[in-house]
Amino acid sequence: MAQRMILGIARRLTLDGHEVYLVDPESIVPDPDPGDGGRVTVVASLDKASGPARSG
Repeated sequence: MAQRMILGIARRLTLDGHEVYLVDPESIVPDPDPGDGGRVTVVASLDKASGPARSG
């Protein structure tokens, strides 16, 4: 249930133009499917998430 909820949120964020990363150090969700139009990049650690630099 929790996995489905997280992927649903990821899909909505992707459709709103955000890049979504899932930090999954134990490879529990190796190939997530957030649904039509959604995209999730799975990384093993937060260091590997290559989103845009944030200030502040």
